[in-house]
Amino acid sequence: MEKEEKVNDELNEIKKEKKKSTTLRLNEEIAALKQELDIAKNEYYKAYADVENIKKRLNAEQSIVLKYRAQNLAAAILPSIDNLERALATTTIDDPLVIGVKMVYEQLLSSLAAEGITAIDAKGKPFDPELHHALISEKVKGKAPGLVVEELQKGYMIKDRVLRHSLVKVSE
Repeated sequence: MEKEEKVNDELNEIKKEKKKSTTLRLNEEIAALKQELDIAKNEYYKAYADVENIKKRLNAEQSIVLKYRAQNLAAAILPSIDNLERALATTTIDDPLVIGVKMVYEQLLSSLAAEGITAIDAKGKPFDPELHHALISEKVKGKAPGLVVEELQKGYMIKDRVLRHSLVKVSE
């Protein structure tokens, strides 16, 4: 019987060692899997943050596009408005044709204003390089230096952005 007990003890020792070995191996696998999970979570959070940033950027770009959607059309129409202004400035006759041209001109300005496009008020204002381009500068009696004394071509704003700078004459 002693032999049997000895064999059983040895078997129990082998089983304990095998169990320890298996437990150790499983613990190592669990640790490796936890590390992989942490890496995957980190990558997921980075990808999620990237997607959210892209969404925010696209929304911001879309709102800018919507805000300034009329910019190209307005820039194309401005030369026609300039020509209408020149035509109206050359006549003082109340001919029906002149009245019709005035109506078209006012309608165009009204349509542009509805899109947030307004003329830049330049004459008599201090020269501002953000709004004006100085083509001529000359000494003018009774005017302080740096004032716009004549507007050669109207400038226009679209909301808070310059669509076209005013071409001006500035006092020295």
